[in-house]
Amino acid sequence: MNISGGKNEAKINGTLLSGFVISDKNGKALFRYQVNTFAAEKSESVSFTYPMPKLAAVTEGKAEWKLGRDVHSVKKGDVVLLRPGMIRSFQNIPHGTQMKCDLFEFLPSFLNSTECTNILFVEPDASNTVIACGRYDDGNAALFDIFEKIKQELKCGEPFCAEMVRALTACALVECSRRLGFSCDSEKVEPWSRSKSDMMLATEYPAGKFSASSQADHSSAMAYVINIINSGLSGEIKTDELAAAAHMSRSHFFRVFRNYAGISVNDYILKLRVEKVTRLLLDTGCNILDAAYACGFTSSSGFYKSFKKITGCSPKEYMKIMKEGQARS
Repeated sequence: MNISGGKNEAKINGTLLSGFVISDKNGKALFRYQVNTFAAEKSESVSFTYPMPKLAAVTEGKAEWKLGRDVHSVKKGDVVLLRPGMIRSFQNIPHGTQMKCDLFEFLPSFLNSTECTNILFVEPDASNTVIACGRYDDGNAALFDIFEKIKQELKCGEPFCAEMVRALTACALVECSRRLGFSCDSEKVEPWSRSKSDMMLATEYPAGKFSASSQADHSSAMAYVINIINSGLSGEIKTDELAAAAHMSRSHFFRVFRNYAGISVNDYILKLRVEKVTRLLLDTGCNILDAAYACGFTSSSGFYKSFKKITGCSPKEYMKIMKEGQARS
């Protein structure tokens, strides 16, 4: 991997840009860091969208920011999850001020299919988009500590810098998930002793034959497909239709989607549906199967099997764990 940038600065539509990029051997961007400064030139800006997800850490100023369907009051010290394909526009930046952001943009597959990327594909709403971290200079703000470490790694350019940035970005997403109450761990973490020899067993998986570096950048098509999936979770989603929407053959679409998101399209749909079920159960306390059918599952057996595959436990066990966690907090 190559890391470049740091000294380049340019203005695009009045926005000052500077930063670093991590790219593969063919020049495909996998991760970008840049500083954006938005000035109050107009009371409302045009809408725009990007295919790659971003974490935006607000380091100066405040603004009214429309993200998806909701308008958020964003200020210094907040972290904003900008999901792939999310339409956004500034509604207002106070006159005579500016809003400054550290932007961390990356392909989900840059994080090697880790579970923390799940939060990037949840349908955005008012409760899961902006994370209030307190003051930017608060030493206890764990997210900003991680962001500072990412910037230090990029600037120092030490060996394995890209690997450190990869790991730290995953840490940032985990911290976001924890702050927003998300939990979809497929692995168990528990005390270990020598008697538990079964925990030492490992499963080997064959290396995939698909090479990301040999493919064109299909980020825009994947962001479009993800929007289709997010808007259609309550009904039937046909992968043939998704492939057609992306103007790809079925087999090519499957390969490209896995390369972009880090998981198969079917597992991705299952993850989103299970996450939507858990939010319904936690927010409304409705019947488990009612929530499952409302989120696109068509049979109780298929739902319970999918739920355990994604979370590692049954819906009742999951709800018990979540409620115990809420009680402790």
